[in-house]
Amino acid sequence: MRETFLALSIIISLVLPQLGESAGAGKDFLIQFQGEDFDDAAHHPDWNIRPGQGWYSMEMKHCNGYAVAICDTQSVGASMSYSLKKSIPPGKYRFFLHIIKMRSGGKNGLEITIGDQTWKVIWDGSTYKIRDYAIDAHDFILTKPANRIVFRSLLIERWSIGDVPEHPIPTIMIDRIMVTGDLRQQVIKAGRRQEVGLSEEVKAATAAKKTSKTKTKIGAIASGNRIANGSFEVANTTTWFGICSYRHGIYALRPKNRVKEKPVHGEWCLDIPASGFGVFSEMFRGVSGEPVEVSLHFRSSTPVTVRLSVISSKDRYGVNLSPKGVKVTDEWQKISKNLKLPADASGRYYLQVSIDTPERSSDLSAKIWLDAASVSTKALAEYEPRDLHEAGLSSDKVANIYHDRNRVEALLSLSNHDRKAWNTRLELVIRDHRNLVVGRKPITMKCASGKSLRQATDISCGRWGIFSAIVHDKAAGKDLGEISYIVIPKRERKTPGMCGFYGQTGDPWTMAIFKELGVGWNGTLADGWTRHIGGPKDFDQIANNLAVSAKHGVKIQYATEILYHKQQKNLHYEGTRGRHHHPPSVAGLEKDLFEFARRLKNDVAVWNLQDETANFKIPVDVYPLYHKVATDAIRRADPDAVVIVSSEPEFQEQVLKVLGRDYLDAICDAAFSPGGGARYRHEPFAELAREWKLPLWFSGFGFTTRTMYRTRAEIMGYRPEDSNYNYRSPVDRAAAAITVNRLDFGATRFFLYSAIPSILNPYRLRPTNIYDFDGTVNNVAASYAAICAFLEDASDGKKLETPHEDLSSYAFRLNDEDWLTFWVDPGLNYGNIRYGKYTLDIDLKGELLDSFGNPYEATVEGTTTSVQFEGQPLYFRLGKTGHDKIATAIKNARYTVMFALRGFCVGDAEGGTSFRIVAANHSKRSMKGTLIISESRGIFPEGRRIERNVKKLKPGKKIELDIACRDGLAVRRPLTQGSASASFGGGRYSSSFGIWSMPAQSVGNSPKLDGRLDDWKGIAPAFIYTTHRASGGYQLMQVRRGSGHIRDQHDTGCSIFVQWDQQNLYLALKVQDDDLQFPKNEKEPGKGDQLTVCIDADLSGDLFDSKMSEDDFLISIKFAAESLQVTLVDSNGQRSPLGAAHALVKSGLENGYVVELVCPWDKLGVRPRPGTTLGFDTTLYDADGSPDIQTESAWAGFNSGLLNPTGWGQLILR
Repeated sequence: MRETFLALSIIISLVLPQLGESAGAGKDFLIQFQGEDFDDAAHHPDWNIRPGQGWYSMEMKHCNGYAVAICDTQSVGASMSYSLKKSIPPGKYRFFLHIIKMRSGGKNGLEITIGDQTWKVIWDGSTYKIRDYAIDAHDFILTKPANRIVFRSLLIERWSIGDVPEHPIPTIMIDRIMVTGDLRQQVIKAGRRQEVGLSEEVKAATAAKKTSKTKTKIGAIASGNRIANGSFEVANTTTWFGICSYRHGIYALRPKNRVKEKPVHGEWCLDIPASGFGVFSEMFRGVSGEPVEVSLHFRSSTPVTVRLSVISSKDRYGVNLSPKGVKVTDEWQKISKNLKLPADASGRYYLQVSIDTPERSSDLSAKIWLDAASVSTKALAEYEPRDLHEAGLSSDKVANIYHDRNRVEALLSLSNHDRKAWNTRLELVIRDHRNLVVGRKPITMKCASGKSLRQATDISCGRWGIFSAIVHDKAAGKDLGEISYIVIPKRERKTPGMCGFYGQTGDPWTMAIFKELGVGWNGTLADGWTRHIGGPKDFDQIANNLAVSAKHGVKIQYATEILYHKQQKNLHYEGTRGRHHHPPSVAGLEKDLFEFARRLKNDVAVWNLQDETANFKIPVDVYPLYHKVATDAIRRADPDAVVIVSSEPEFQEQVLKVLGRDYLDAICDAAFSPGGGARYRHEPFAELAREWKLPLWFSGFGFTTRTMYRTRAEIMGYRPEDSNYNYRSPVDRAAAAITVNRLDFGATRFFLYSAIPSILNPYRLRPTNIYDFDGTVNNVAASYAAICAFLEDASDGKKLETPHEDLSSYAFRLNDEDWLTFWVDPGLNYGNIRYGKYTLDIDLKGELLDSFGNPYEATVEGTTTSVQFEGQPLYFRLGKTGHDKIATAIKNARYTVMFALRGFCVGDAEGGTSFRIVAANHSKRSMKGTLIISESRGIFPEGRRIERNVKKLKPGKKIELDIACRDGLAVRRPLTQGSASASFGGGRYSSSFGIWSMPAQSVGNSPKLDGRLDDWKGIAPAFIYTTHRASGGYQLMQVRRGSGHIRDQHDTGCSIFVQWDQQNLYLALKVQDDDLQFPKNEKEPGKGDQLTVCIDADLSGDLFDSKMSEDDFLISIKFAAESLQVTLVDSNGQRSPLGAAHALVKSGLENGYVVELVCPWDKLGVRPRPGTTLGFDTTLYDADGSPDIQTESAWAGFNSGLLNPTGWGQLILR
């Protein structure tokens, strides 16, 4: 459950008024608020199990907003209320309640009261036809005004949301609440979730009113046939695609699929295997309910049944022209039907051809031919092409992968349906992953009327990388055809190397791609056909699949998944009761795994016993039993077997402690990292590998999938301004992530998730997959293969100090030479490139390369190299320079941010909150363009994507843009765990920002400094919460370093309370720590449990300075023999004592200490007033077993250094 809950339709956000505006009965009335907005519910960072506590709110990463309201089985009957700013007037309304349904148990129930109306909502596992996030709708009529909404829990029997770890008791969890007078709003399904919005029929009817016959908001609609390349006269790369599925491998249409086999129209038709799954067309435009005639011609070499459907982007099934299918024989047969297009407000549709055969693999030589596909509003007496002139590019190379950068040929196909000859005025335009044009070539040909031509065409540009070549018709002003292709050096390897994919083991196309990319490893973890142990009946099929990999020189890391094997359904691990929580049969595991290993020992190079072990809720101290049984069984069959477990670090450590080093051959970093890596997540694995002197392997990470086809961008919903990000970001993120993991952590093997074919329609690719729609592979695969090949033999990697915290740099050795690499990202969350305009002047000379190995332009004057770049990873070959000289040069380099973006929250005097974006131009030229701000959690009433036009930003100037946040955010409770992004210049400059904003409440009577929290009741704290989040984060949070030393939620954590008056700022910090360690005296500086509070007194004064300045302060909170020392430290190191008090806490699981302190405003140079916004953060240091600090965590700045004010959150005075 890594998704974020879908929010309301943008249409609702834009059209209907928000809470707090004048409201009256009728369809324009709308109230919406979140579960965390109820009046009196306490706020906690995680599950809070206290009998009779009533309702509380909890931060949750995958809810609709930022938290949910919770009531557990110990508080049945508890109530909570929400006070409305303005009464709901009498009238008829529709009420929507977003429920986190829970996966197991009996019934949950609520009583809801609004004014004079009360009703009950009862649900169980079958009530809503959705797995996790459901919405209940209820219509009611008020006869008198209502000013409160009250919830009361009635039944609480359901539990489990599929998180790790799981909440142990039954719970009700509710999220967004909405009351609207627009009775057209309804519950609609969006993928695996539900949302509130207008039905496709209503949206389509609205769109139809704005539609002309030739042009609509969604783009041009062809007046005749709407199917591109309907008679297959040119290459299919962007017009027709093979259907593939998760379990059945990929079917890619290639040049050989276009044949001259008695076509119905023109010279060519399409030839596909009858044992396959069929094809689908490129999407075409239409209007919901529009009457059209659909037709396509078929014939086959053997009798088969085919089905032809018209499918919209909103419905995976669509309209089937013949529900029972049509029998196709060796004579051409036309399948045709008049129908109305399904409802789809986006106006996107496609044709799908499905093939029914008794046994799909029974006759691999059987064929089906297709020709003359048409969709038209008028009946066509005979086939008519959509376009008079057609062009396409194709390649006979596996997945369009080439190995000679100076010789890259594609097959250009042209077709002329005009009555006169076509004297082409075409241009071949080649773009790289940065979306830069790297080649242009004219195409001058003459194609006779009614004829087709084919010609080999040079698409090389003399560079390595991934490219797009587009055939552009200059006369018509449009693109006609495109091909995506990869050019990387050929790897003739003697060993499998260090990179692998989780791929389709038995699929020849997938394994051929591995070979061409130089990828030597395949993991079976994601392969539905080749994983688990199975039984003797499965061995032959598994052996056949493994043989396909072996044929292509690919080694196997096999996923046995031992905890799945013959689970004993009558048993549970202690304290568990959910699915997968049954222990496997020891006898069955020992017997079957021995037979399995005996049969397949020559086909498997590495045995991965189990993945994501914690999901099975098996106690850490129990797992080694099954690990030993499995390892012994395998090694009885193969004494030299290599055994690993891709699991959480505590399970691997327990195996080593209990069984010894012989039972693990490598440490597997199992912290799945989509698109980069948070350093704190990977450090525990690296530390474990170093401690036990074992190799470190990354067992799974992935990157966002994007199609490389520019001509499909509009119909895929890609915006032009996002094009730079879509094409270059996956390349740079993969390069940076591999570089850090290889050079810093010392990883020697990687598995990328995934190479599993799963393309079921022409508008959506499988997330974190390497496949594009046409069976080629995308920019992630190209970058991954290239950077792994480059760094495989690298050694002596060392992280270097740089002039700016965002500039990451490493020195390393390769081929007996010194190298330097650098790029721009938040180093503690590496791989998330901050694109901008940067210069680096460094006192070194050498050869500068990009991540594909291409020369990168730089200016050299004397001994100084000057580089202008956009933040992407670059690699500097420096010969025999020496590490010390390199380290000194990068530390003293002049680094300039030519264009910078920063986003943060600010308050106002009226109690509101805004998100402010600041753009600064430090270059010598004026800049203009569109500034785009995006946020995915619904905090902006204006919408999730906001555009502002910047007409002119002069050199040395900056602009500030404020985006209003929804009412109530960062007013009573902190706003945390959020993120927003901004881009400018067509996506050329982009950055993302954490949202961590804390309100400080004004106080009439100053709190007494006594180490107690009596004066802080009713103040919602901010939290440093460092353990595995039960709220679905699947990761540690807020840890800067030392995460491997955190054992559980009682180890370390902090609640932060803030108040103020006109004279002082007051802070209370409640630290949870089960092992207090204080130095014995003042002669041990920097040791023991302690805190540091960071304050930026002039937030807007130096927004882009990553180092402390005169308006930045630290409050140091330390102990010496339980004596508290609190001092204010300025940027020059000057110290002054502050008033403070503390108390030690020893009460069951609440061990720790409380500190209260007061800081006069005049020491900070601040004149406080409501709305004043300061930079603010708190860092917590924890020592266990001795006064030596082991972990460092922070409220907001955990992805940056302590002294970097740009990483701090905000404190808003209320």
